[in-house]
Amino acid sequence: MEQKKILIIDDDLQRRKSHYENALKGKYIVEYADNADLIYQSIEETWVDLYIIDLNLSSYKDPKTKDSLHVLSVLKEIGKNKPIILLSGTYKELVESGKLEPIIQNAAEEGYNVGSFLTWEDILNASVNKSSGYKNALHSKIDLTISKDRSPYDFGIVCALEEELTPFLKFADNKKMQQHIIDGIHYRKGTITTENGHKLTFVAVCTLNMGIADSSVIATHMVSKMGVKNIYMIGVCGGRESEGVNIGDVIIPEESVAYQRGKLKENGFSPDIQIAKPKHGGFYRYEGADEILSTLFERYTLKLMREKHMSLSLITPRVRYEPMACADYVIDREGALDEIAERSAKRKLCAVDMESYAIYRVGEMLNVNTMVIKSVMDLSNNKSDKYKPYATFMAANYLFHLLYNEIIKL
Repeated sequence: MEQKKILIIDDDLQRRKSHYENALKGKYIVEYADNADLIYQSIEETWVDLYIIDLNLSSYKDPKTKDSLHVLSVLKEIGKNKPIILLSGTYKELVESGKLEPIIQNAAEEGYNVGSFLTWEDILNASVNKSSGYKNALHSKIDLTISKDRSPYDFGIVCALEEELTPFLKFADNKKMQQHIIDGIHYRKGTITTENGHKLTFVAVCTLNMGIADSSVIATHMVSKMGVKNIYMIGVCGGRESEGVNIGDVIIPEESVAYQRGKLKENGFSPDIQIAKPKHGGFYRYEGADEILSTLFERYTLKLMREKHMSLSLITPRVRYEPMACADYVIDREGALDEIAERSAKRKLCAVDMESYAIYRVGEMLNVNTMVIKSVMDLSNNKSDKYKPYATFMAANYLFHLLYNEIIKL
């Protein structure tokens, strides 16, 4: 069985480290955040299964504020998913002084995954006592806490193309993204920090091939192997001009319409329309959406003028929630989307892509939250890549805004 990894954050390691080694080594891989200036960096860059954190870190300085480091600041940096054990060498004094209860209560109210509590005597007994009972009891408590891992990731992003993902990765706290290959799939792992200072950990991946098949495999792998419960797809799509869709509009489809399936009969093809709907985890429509897009439109226009001395001769985009068609081929024929809308009896069909059905279907089958956010790069009767950079910018920035301002609650 693969050894679990523990990161210990303790400002008294000079005295305690040998006891941690005796109590934990052999059973676990143990690492230490023994440089106060690099504690947050250690949390961000070290992949572990559990944190053991001393409640009193006062001899360390907070790398950000330079004040005495407080355990709640460390919990905020870790986030709400990874299991945590709090430890104290002065448990009795903390209880008697009334300092312990506010810390525990605050951690619980914020939703940090604090699964257990240890006193220094628990570590010391497991280290020096010849009886295996102390060590076994400690290991059992650690193993039980690790089993409460909620998933190391707050959300996952799936994109069909690298250029659709790149605008979002620019918001990552660590611009040099960690890359991991799991079962042959290339994942990027990173964090973003919200307006309120919460760390959100994410995993992102681009499919090898556009279309429903690869998107289904990737999204399923994210859920089954990575434990992801919130999956977002961002990117570009084609718009239906007859429905008043414009370049840059952001489409969050209320349903994805797969129209390729059916039977080939004597008198022609008889379609068997399949519908998949999103699971939004309580979020769907947002009243301030169009205002956000107006701001993003202005930002992109100014950026274009500043960097390329070009203007964007388009109208301000808006968010649309109508159905989206989905197929494994590119539509490049005038009137094709109108025909699909009629064939599927979806009068409000407003756009088409090649992946949305896969993402929504995985959400339905595996009971995870899904959302497709795509921006219109061209219209079905006028195919062009001219506005692809603009559309990728709009989709990625809109998702980031929802996450950064905690409009999407994770």
